[in-house]
Amino acid sequence: MYEIKVNTSKLKFGFANIKKAAEISIKNTLNTVAFLSRKNALQNINNDFNLRNNLTKKNIQVEKAENTSISNMFSSVGARDKISYMALHEEGGIKKSKTGNNILIAQTAARNGSNSNLVSKELYYHKINRFISFFR
Repeated sequence: MYEIKVNTSKLKFGFANIKKAAEISIKNTLNTVAFLSRKNALQNINNDFNLRNNLTKKNIQVEKAENTSISNMFSSVGARDKISYMALHEEGGIKKSKTGNNILIAQTAARNGSNSNLVSKELYYHKINRFISFFR
């Protein structure tokens, strides 16, 4: 028969360290995932848009997880309000310019899936307008 001797004071100390280690590892995992998501978002922005400056890239930011209870820990990735124009570029739409003119922002589907080419000629506004007016 075997006999196991356990020092309960050391065992309690070990469990206290496990809880703290779990909190630290969860926080680090959340932060790592957030920063990897930011890296992927920046790659997608570079692939999908022709950027004139680094403002768009700088405004994709990470909110790190803090040392709180495990159930309340979170980290997030997102764009600040300064670059709300990105939604217009992704979804397409009409934007008012400073001079009051309407500017049509074409989404990727209007460019036949191309991220670098202009809107295909068969989808130009004046051709579509003629087509629509033909059926009116």
